[in-house]
Amino acid sequence: MTDEAQVRRLIETIETDYSRLDFAFNNVGTSDGSGLLHEISTADFDLVSRTHLRGNFLQLKSGAGSIVGNSSIAGLRYFPAKAHYSGVKHGVNGMYCAAALAYAPQGLRINVIAPGLIKTEKALRVLGGDEHKLDARIPMGYIGQSVG
Repeated sequence: MTDEAQVRRLIETIETDYSRLDFAFNNVGTSDGSGLLHEISTADFDLVSRTHLRGNFLQLKSGAGSIVGNSSIAGLRYFPAKAHYSGVKHGVNGMYCAAALAYAPQGLRINVIAPGLIKTEKALRVLGGDEHKLDARIPMGYIGQSVG
């Protein structure tokens, strides 16, 4: 989703096959790298920034009737060992909120959601295999489960 030509081709294919794109759920991301900010490699910082900010930026150009961006609770809170991830998620939230205000007069509805941690293989690696490690910090008392 960071390759502009590929995103453009995807949108053109949808418009050719279906004549228009009415709804988009933009769900891109990665959280490579952990540690204090000075310990994060430039490669991990660039990958996270490019994936979240550029990936969502390119998808916002789709011109859909309704766009929902998937951000993260990290864009509302701060994760000390993931400062680069928290930073770009704050950027994603700001980009979607500003775009929502700018495009509302044209009838384009734009929203961003900020889910908490979801039980995935990658999340369990980050948690050191302990899915209950953050239960006390989560209002529901446990990390989210994907359906299906």
